[in-house]
Amino acid sequence: MLMQQIRCAIQGGRLTVNRLDDGSGVLLDIEREQLLALNATGMYLIGEVAGGTNGFESLSQALADEFEVTQQRARADVADFLERIGEAI
Repeated sequence: MLMQQIRCAIQGGRLTVNRLDDGSGVLLDIEREQLLALNATGMYLIGEVAGGTNGFESLSQALADEFEVTQQRARADVADFLERIGEAI
Protein backbone atom coordinates (compact mmCIF):
# COMPACT_ATOMS: atom_id res chain seq x y z
CA MET A 1 0.00 0.00 0.00
CA LEU A 2 2.70 2.49 0.99
CA MET A 3 4.75 1.65 -2.09
CA GLN A 4 1.75 2.45 -4.27
CA GLN A 5 1.24 5.76 -2.44
CA ILE A 6 4.88 6.67 -3.02
CA ARG A 7 4.68 5.73 -6.69
CA CYS A 8 1.47 7.73 -7.20
CA ALA A 9 2.92 10.75 -5.38
CA ILE A 10 5.99 10.69 -7.64
CA GLN A 11 3.96 10.21 -10.81
CA GLY A 12 1.51 12.91 -9.75
CA GLY A 13 4.28 15.40 -9.05
CA ARG A 14 3.74 15.70 -5.31
CA LEU A 15 7.12 14.05 -4.68
CA THR A 16 10.15 15.02 -6.73
CA VAL A 17 13.31 12.92 -6.71
CA ASN A 18 16.67 14.54 -7.44
CA ARG A 19 19.87 12.49 -7.67
CA LEU A 20 23.17 14.05 -6.67
CA ASP A 21 26.55 13.27 -8.25
CA ASP A 22 27.62 11.00 -5.37
CA GLY A 23 24.58 8.69 -5.75
CA SER A 24 22.68 10.17 -2.85
CA GLY A 25 19.75 12.47 -3.42
CA VAL A 26 16.79 14.37 -2.11
CA LEU A 27 13.09 13.73 -2.09
CA LEU A 28 11.03 16.89 -2.12
CA ASP A 29 7.47 16.73 -0.84
CA ILE A 30 5.82 19.74 -2.43
CA GLU A 31 2.59 19.52 -0.40
CA ARG A 32 4.28 19.38 2.97
CA GLU A 33 7.21 21.54 1.95
CA GLN A 34 9.66 18.93 3.24
CA LEU A 35 13.01 17.88 1.93
CA LEU A 36 14.29 14.39 2.74
CA ALA A 37 17.94 13.47 2.26
CA LEU A 38 18.46 9.97 0.87
CA ASN A 39 21.67 7.99 0.74
CA ALA A 40 22.52 5.80 -2.26
CA THR A 41 20.49 2.93 -0.83
CA GLY A 42 17.46 5.15 -0.34
CA MET A 43 17.81 6.47 -3.88
CA TYR A 44 17.99 2.93 -5.22
CA LEU A 45 14.86 1.94 -3.28
CA ILE A 46 12.88 5.02 -4.32
CA GLY A 47 13.86 4.29 -7.92
CA GLU A 48 12.66 0.70 -7.63
CA VAL A 49 9.35 1.79 -6.11
CA ALA A 50 8.86 4.50 -8.75
CA GLY A 51 9.72 1.96 -11.44
CA GLY A 52 6.99 -0.43 -10.35
CA THR A 53 8.57 -2.89 -7.94
CA ASN A 54 5.71 -4.13 -5.78
CA GLY A 55 5.77 -5.86 -2.44
CA PHE A 56 8.13 -5.91 0.47
CA GLU A 57 9.79 -9.17 -0.53
CA SER A 58 10.35 -8.05 -4.13
CA LEU A 59 11.89 -4.80 -2.96
CA SER A 60 14.07 -6.64 -0.42
CA GLN A 61 15.27 -9.10 -3.05
CA ALA A 62 16.10 -6.31 -5.48
CA LEU A 63 18.13 -4.54 -2.78
CA ALA A 64 19.94 -7.75 -1.79
CA ASP A 65 20.85 -8.41 -5.42
CA GLU A 66 21.97 -4.84 -6.18
CA PHE A 67 24.10 -4.30 -3.08
CA GLU A 68 25.13 -7.94 -2.49
CA VAL A 69 23.83 -8.05 1.08
CA THR A 70 22.03 -10.84 2.89
CA GLN A 71 18.29 -11.12 2.58
CA GLN A 72 18.01 -10.47 6.31
CA ARG A 73 19.96 -7.21 6.00
CA ALA A 74 17.96 -6.18 2.93
CA ARG A 75 14.66 -6.80 4.72
CA ALA A 76 15.78 -4.71 7.70
CA ASP A 77 16.92 -1.87 5.42
CA VAL A 78 13.69 -1.91 3.41
CA ALA A 79 11.57 -1.96 6.57
CA ASP A 80 13.51 1.01 7.96
CA PHE A 81 13.27 2.89 4.67
CA LEU A 82 9.51 2.36 4.35
CA GLU A 83 8.90 3.32 7.97
CA ARG A 84 10.84 6.58 7.60
CA ILE A 85 9.29 7.49 4.24
CA GLY A 86 5.84 6.60 5.59
CA GLU A 87 6.31 8.96 8.52
CA ALA A 88 7.49 11.72 6.22
CA ILE A 89 4.74 11.56 3.64
